Amino acid sequence: MENMKLLKDVELYRDVRIGNIVYRGSEDSPGGEVGYIFDLFPVGYFEGKTVLDLGSAGGAICFEAARRGCAMTVGLELQKERIAGARRIQRLAGMTRVRFIRRDLYEFLERGAGRFDVIFALNLLHHLSNPLPLLQKICRSSKEYICLEGPWDLTVAPFREYCPRLAAMERGTTFATVGDYLRYFALMHFSVVGQAPSAAVKEFYLSDRSPRRVSLLRYARRLKDRDTRLWGMRLFQGYRDGCDRYVRADPYFLACHDVQELLASLKSRFNSGRWNFILVGPRASGKSVIYENLPALHKPTYHSKIFKFSNWLGMKGLRRHLHPTSQCHSKFAEVLLSTMDDGTAHVSQEEFLQVIKGRPVVCVVCYCGFEEHFERLYAREVRDFSTEYHDVYFDLSLRFDYLRWVEAFRQQGIPYVIAELAPMH
Repeated sequence: MENMKLLKDVELYRDVRIGNIVYRGSEDSPGGEVGYIFDLFPVGYFEGKTVLDLGSAGGAICFEAARRGCAMTVGLELQKERIAGARRIQRLAGMTRVRFIRRDLYEFLERGAGRFDVIFALNLLHHLSNPLPLLQKICRSSKEYICLEGPWDLTVAPFREYCPRLAAMERGTTFATVGDYLRYFALMHFSVVGQAPSAAVKEFYLSDRSPRRVSLLRYARRLKDRDTRLWGMRLFQGYRDGCDRYVRADPYFLACHDVQELLASLKSRFNSGRWNFILVGPRASGKSVIYENLPALHKPTYHSKIFKFSNWLGMKGLRRHLHPTSQCHSKFAEVLLSTMDDGTAHVSQEEFLQVIKGRPVVCVVCYCGFEEHFERLYAREVRDFSTEYHDVYFDLSLRFDYLRWVEAFRQQGIPYVIAELAPMH
């Protein structure tokens, strides 16, 4: 027989069922159980798995996952009342394989939270003004499944007022339907393996004008054909085309046919004193191509990636590069620069500027237009698809903010040039 327990001054968002007891917050409307969500997964799937629920509210997903045999479930929630209710139920039920954390979702995923077998993002993404950074982190933190739920059409009331948009650099592109999210996840190798309508409780879901659906996506890495990949990346072309006009008008822009012409241009501009050079830019912008085609006299004896690898020839490479001598100058190094949310780059903007400011180094910003950059990235994906280096990060590279970096160099008084070499296919 079912036993209902009403928790005073608590909002759980969904009913929480543990055994024959159903917990409900005194501030909740009836309904909202989660069985229809778990029915999408293979029978017995959760045994020994790890689960992360983003926006876990009263913990209904976490408790159900634990009941089905999960080794560990983690619920992230910012609202104090909801996480207090979840922890209260955990104490009452004596469940030990559940953990609730009150922390910002993006911050948690950004700071090395690890990877989970399943990540739930239920009725969450349509509340974000710019969902793209969180989508990226979700994809990179899930081993097997992502489970989404939300209103299918975001252009109708009551969702129209906060219909999510990408950041300004993407020219305000709107996520109008859940289908837009699903297309993005497909680009990250997550495909839909199941869908179902959400529980039909009008009071619980606020509006019947945009029916909610739950979608289950599974990771299956596969090499996309060029046209499909390019279609997905056109999202970033508007920004890069606008950036292109400013870059080419910069007084320090160099359009060079090859590396020899680049070297001649640098020599004419920096012909007094001792200088070293740093090739900077996002992935596949041409840093390594330029470095590999340099004459031997411009290659240092220490490792060229000075912010990534330590060197043991007397001093670390970074220190040696920042202090050119009469015997060791005009050397080139490489630095993969960071975007706002690229934790895999060699260095953050703040750290990079702080270290090189006032040093006798010139930043050579490696640039190429959208089409050329895409072709380089796709060639790299094809080359490395079957290796451990298969993560190409198209999105982070194609929306790299060149103007933000150039402006920072100007403000800090750091010498720079913007170099574009002819295509090297």
